[in-house]
Amino acid sequence: MIVGGTSDDTIGIAGLLGAADTPVFIYGLDGNDDLDGTGMTSTLWLAGGAGADLLTGGSGANTYRFAATGDSTARAADIVTNFNAASDLIDLTGLGVSLRTIGPITSRKLPVGCIGWQSTGDSTIVYINAGTRPERLVSTDMRIELLGGVTLTGANFTHA
Repeated sequence: MIVGGTSDDTIGIAGLLGAADTPVFIYGLDGNDDLDGTGMTSTLWLAGGAGADLLTGGSGANTYRFAATGDSTARAADIVTNFNAASDLIDLTGLGVSLRTIGPITSRKLPVGCIGWQSTGDSTIVYINAGTRPERLVSTDMRIELLGGVTLTGANFTHA
């Protein structure tokens, strides 16, 4: 386990461990963190914590964990640079709310208790409404940006 500080951290995981096949959990805590798993072939769990984080997994299976709605918001969204829909997960179980996956969104609002996404340019934006009323996409509880043309399914999410 690697844990950052309460300010902005830049952590290159492979450089710290020296062994690319070591499973590791990395937690950035608060701040705008850059957690980089480039060069890692093992299973990685990355949790940026609060702040606008830049998360890069390795070539193995990566799980991006979110424990609170404040971990990635419309104003301070986390960016995942290399999400692989065939092997990676977004873990929302830490939110402690029941969610359902609705898939691609075509409207400007997200229903209560839902996960949805939209492709915009060269990104896929994931929206999460953990609240008790429908939310406009510009102000949903959570927003996570996946760089690249990622084709998601409900299997890419774990949640309560």
